[in-house]
Amino acid sequence: LIIPAPDDRSLFNSTHDSLKQGAGLTAISRLMREADTGITSLGLLKDDLGRSGRYHVLLGNLRMRQQNLDEAGKEYREAVTLEPGTSYVHQAMAFFHRVKGETQEADKEYQAAAELAPINSPARIAWAAFKEELGQNEEARRILQEITQQKEDYVPAWFELARLAFQEKKYD
Repeated sequence: LIIPAPDDRSLFNSTHDSLKQGAGLTAISRLMREADTGITSLGLLKDDLGRSGRYHVLLGNLRMRQQNLDEAGKEYREAVTLEPGTSYVHQAMAFFHRVKGETQEADKEYQAAAELAPINSPARIAWAAFKEELGQNEEARRILQEITQQKEDYVPAWFELARLAFQEKKYD
């Protein structure tokens, strides 16, 4: 995937199809070195992708890199408005609230993301990890055990349960 300069519309057209499907947005966010360039570049695609939650999550991420929390919050809220049934946008909103220290709001968003995601998803692991950060180890354990009961072969949940037990020195 080639990331063109923001003023080179012809090169941007070559990545347009993959971006429209959402697959390229994450790659672009990793490849963008400067938030300003990324925001300018994405502005070229607003007409085509502006109604996508992923588009607004990416813009929110870039605004966070600029430390512009007000604009980031607007983008994340727009993403949730556009795609309320998507785990991805709720995870982004949870991260935003977490950065701002709004733990109750972050917890609600992590829970929404987890409930919208498949049982064996990183969104559920992230929710359990957040619960652990809050000192709610029993709740973290409950979430992880729910995963392992329904998907016995989901290794990340077993790993997190083992790590939690080891941390608490419960070796049985």
